[in-house]
Amino acid sequence: MGTVYTGSTVVETDPDRVFEFLRVPENQTRWGTKFVRSTKPLGDGRYEMETPLGRMVYRVDAEPVRRIVDFVFETPGGESILPARVVPHARGAIVTFTITRAPGTSDEDWDRGMVNLDEELIELKRLVEVAG
Repeated sequence: MGTVYTGSTVVETDPDRVFEFLRVPENQTRWGTKFVRSTKPLGDGRYEMETPLGRMVYRVDAEPVRRIVDFVFETPGGESILPARVVPHARGAIVTFTITRAPGTSDEDWDRGMVNLDEELIELKRLVEVAG
């Protein structure tokens, strides 16, 4: 198993509002600004995302009762899942998002990826709180 990193933030708004925003692929370009350059639907629940690593095809598996959002990427080796969770907490929600270090990722790129995820979660928090 590879190295993983889970970023988190507390969002002071309704957990269902956070979940609804997070699960929509078209919103990714608004909050995932370090990784997602564009996203477009391909049909059958699949999307194409343009990233600094190139084109990626994925789907979003969302389960509203537990507020689970899994970004499921198609890779040559099978599916790769980036899980996100929205958990009720005090006056809002805790949002967690986990990334996995791909084989061959340099220490510098991995460190940058963790920082970028933290910055993206700050942007997600800002966008959802402003809308809430």
